[in-house]
Order: sequence, then C-alpha cells, then structure tokens
Amino acid sequence: MNERNLYLKQEWDNREKRLGKTKQAVLFKRFPSWLNESLHRRHIDFIKSNIPNHAVSILDVGCGYGRIAVEIKSRCPQISLFQGIDLCTEFATYYSSKIGPCFNGPVQDFESEQDYDIILIVTLLMYLDDTEFLPMIKKLWSILNKSGLVICIEPAIEFLNFWQKITRNRNAQPT
Repeated sequence: MNERNLYLKQEWDNREKRLGKTKQAVLFKRFPSWLNESLHRRHIDFIKSNIPNHAVSILDVGCGYGRIAVEIKSRCPQISLFQGIDLCTEFATYYSSKIGPCFNGPVQDFESEQDYDIILIVTLLMYLDDTEFLPMIKKLWSILNKSGLVICIEPAIEFLNFWQKITRNRNAQPT
C-alpha cells in the first residue's frame, strides 16, 4: 500500500472511530443528519432506478459499512452477490458480517476472478490522484460483464461551490 493510501486508511479508520457506522461517517461529516439522509435517499433512488432486472452481482467500491448495499439488497431480491471494497478495517469487517465478502484495502490492490453485473462507485473518485484514476477504471472495466453497468455518483463542482457559499469560506471542503 502506498503512502497516500496508508494515510487515507488511517483517516477512514479514525473517522469510523469518531462517527461509527453512520451516514455522517461515510457521507459528509460536516452536514447535518437531515441533509445526509436526503443525499442517501437520492443515492438509493438513483441506483435502484438504474439496476437492470437481470443483474445478480454487484461490486460496491468504497462500500463503507454497507449503507447502500443493505437497501439495495432489501429492494432487489434477485441480486445474490454483493462484494465490497473498503479501506476502513471496521467498515470492511462489518460489511463482511452483514452483507457479503469485503476486500479491506485500496481499490488499486483489489483482484477478482468474478465478473460483475453492476459496479457501484459512490464518492470515491475524489480520493484518487490523477495517476491512479485511469488504471483503476481500466481494472474495474475488465471485471464488468459485457452487459454490465457502472453506476458512479460523485460530488460535482456545483456541490463544492454550494458548500463554500453556505459556509462562507472559499476554501471550505465538505470532506
């Protein structure tokens, strides 16, 4: 694991210790709970509305404690395989005990002989530097079934501008 990933792992392990297995821990730590709950609902609704009926396997990249997988599992009974990837040891352990296998480490180190119908990437890309982005996308693309789907939800510049406006701080970062 490179230095940057070791740093991120330590940060996520500490964040879990402070905030537990909560939406605030995996979404925006400075947002009030009602706003994180609203974001969570929007994520779930968007993902659910885009899951094809034939999908049976999901790779949940940056899965956290499984906030998304738990809801998708209850709403999409045809999905029989959930595989997670997360840096945080406690999140990965929890995911493994409640949802399905979870690789505890950086996505760059994840290897799979399994192909997936859906690959979820939710608020993860912002943690990659420019040199890691393309190799990670190629790796994930290589384990996506031919009729598979990548669902990616990432904060946009509009969100950053909104956050800086409401905090009245041009340098504020929501994560």
